[in-house]
Amino acid sequence: MKKVEDTRLHSPRAIDSVMILNKVIDIVTYECLYMERHPDLFPPKESFLVNSGKYVNVMCGQNSRGVVASKTIYVNEAEGILDATMALRFPDKEGITVLDAGYLTILRSALFAAYAVLRSGHIESTIGLIGGGKINLMTAAFLKLMGVRDIVLLGGRQRPDKNAHVFTNLTGLRVKTGIENLKDCGVLISCTTNNEEKDMIKPIHAPNTTLVIAQDGGFTLSPEWRKHWKIYTDHPTQLAKHWDEEFPYDHVGGGVLHPLYKLGYEKNVGVYLYGTITADIIAAQWQMADTIPDMFIHDYLENLKLLE
Repeated sequence: MKKVEDTRLHSPRAIDSVMILNKVIDIVTYECLYMERHPDLFPPKESFLVNSGKYVNVMCGQNSRGVVASKTIYVNEAEGILDATMALRFPDKEGITVLDAGYLTILRSALFAAYAVLRSGHIESTIGLIGGGKINLMTAAFLKLMGVRDIVLLGGRQRPDKNAHVFTNLTGLRVKTGIENLKDCGVLISCTTNNEEKDMIKPIHAPNTTLVIAQDGGFTLSPEWRKHWKIYTDHPTQLAKHWDEEFPYDHVGGGVLHPLYKLGYEKNVGVYLYGTITADIIAAQWQMADTIPDMFIHDYLENLKLLE
C-alpha cells in the first residue's frame, strides 16, 4: 500500500498528521475487508421518501472490534438541510453514545475519497472536484495533506466558480475553474446532487482522467465512465441493489462490482462511494479519540460556514 511521503511536509505537526492519516488508511482497509467477510452485520442502507425533495436514510452495523452503531440522516434538498445522528454502543463502555453526525458525514466522505486516491497511486495528478460544497472542501484538505497542489473546481451551470475563493483561501491550493480545465485532471471527484443529463461530465471533457470517484452514486458522471471501466465500491451489495436509481441514464445494469479495499495501482477505474456505517464508525472513533489532525480538520470545520 502506498504511503504518503512525509518529506513533502516540513512542519512537525504536518508530519504527525500524515502518520495519523496513514494509520487511518490501514484501518479502512482492514474494516472494509471485515465488512465483506461478515455481510450479515452490514445490511444495505435503507432510504424512504418523506415527501418531494425530503428523505431519510438509515444504516447500521458492527465493526471488527464489536462497536455497534446506527445512523439516521434527514435530507431536505430544497432548503439545503442535512441533519444526522449516530448512536454507538462500545463493548467496553456502558450505555449508548449519541453524536451529532452531520459533520461526520463530511469527514468520512472526504476520508474515503482520499483513501481511493492513495490506493490507486494518483497523488501526483491534478485533481478535479465537481461540486463546491462542504464535502469537497474537506476532501481538498486531505488532498493538500497528501501532497496534491493543483485542483480544478467546477460548480454548477449557473456559477461554475462558486466558492472557488474559499477553496483557495482555506487550502492554499492552486485552484482553476471552468470545464475546459478538466482536460488537465488525472482524477475527478464528484460530490453533487445534480442529476440532470444535460449537465453530465463526459470523458470528452476530461480525456486524461484515469480515475473517477463519486460520492453517493455518480449523478453527474455520464454512462461512458461505467461502460468499460472497472468499478469499485464501498458496499457492492448496496450499490447493486440501487444501481438503476443511481444511474437512470445507463442502458444496462452494473457489471461486476469490486470491493473498495481491493483497489490497487490501476488506471481507468471508477470508485463509487455509497456511504457505509463502517466509514462513519471510523470517523466517529477518530474524532472521539481526539486524534484528528487539528492542523486542518478543526480549522475547516470552523470555516465551512463560509461556503455559499
